[in-house]
Amino acid sequence: MSSFKGLYLKDLKISAATFFIGLVLLNVLTILSLGLKEYFDEPLIPAILFFIAVVAHVFYLPGMLFSSLQIEGQSQLWLHNPNRGAKLFLSKITAGMTFYLISILVTMLLARLSLSGLSVSNDYQGFSEMVRENLLIMGAGITLTSIYLSVWVLFYWSLYHSLKRIPIVNQIRWLVILFVWIVLSTIGSMIQNTSMMRVINEKGTFSVSIFDATVGQGSFSAEMAHINFATIGQYILITIIVFLVSVWLLERKVEV
Repeated sequence: MSSFKGLYLKDLKISAATFFIGLVLLNVLTILSLGLKEYFDEPLIPAILFFIAVVAHVFYLPGMLFSSLQIEGQSQLWLHNPNRGAKLFLSKITAGMTFYLISILVTMLLARLSLSGLSVSNDYQGFSEMVRENLLIMGAGITLTSIYLSVWVLFYWSLYHSLKRIPIVNQIRWLVILFVWIVLSTIGSMIQNTSMMRVINEKGTFSVSIFDATVGQGSFSAEMAHINFATIGQYILITIIVFLVSVWLLERKVEV
């Protein structure tokens, strides 16, 4: 546990610069949204911009992990590290999640504050209530998707550096990564299109209509993506497998 704590603190320091850059960008967005609100006399602008910022957090954790991994590759800090690959990766994910949660919670708070002024207007009341009621659900979905994408970042980073040990492909590693991505995507699509998977995906599927509101003189509605417990289970299984393969590549093949 003490070794993991040390790794965690080290990864916090490594990712701190990226985190503060994100905070600066969030401050710029806040100032920009208020300026645009006053310039166009449109109170909906801050809410829209912060809503987009919340959604954009799906790339926050993958980006932070990639930045941290690049630092490891350049500094070669892992060359003589006695810890197992799983602990090294979990430390980075935990540190990244720490900064991610702070950032997305602050952004969601700003989004809610930007919505508070809309509720007094009948033109925007429906929109305001719609977003506020579903902001936490949306944040949970974004967080799970971000973790899933982050595990794939670990995999491709590990694969890229493991290819360094193969002289014949050392100079074309990016092409190999692209080829692997195409092959895996094709295989995944083929599996999803099989009759068995179609039956599995049809069972237990339900949808939740969350975007249903009135804005000004018009109204709009949209449904959340279909939710299926079998599909969720598939993604959990894929996440575990990809993580374990990444750990194996790091421990057996990677020379950072």
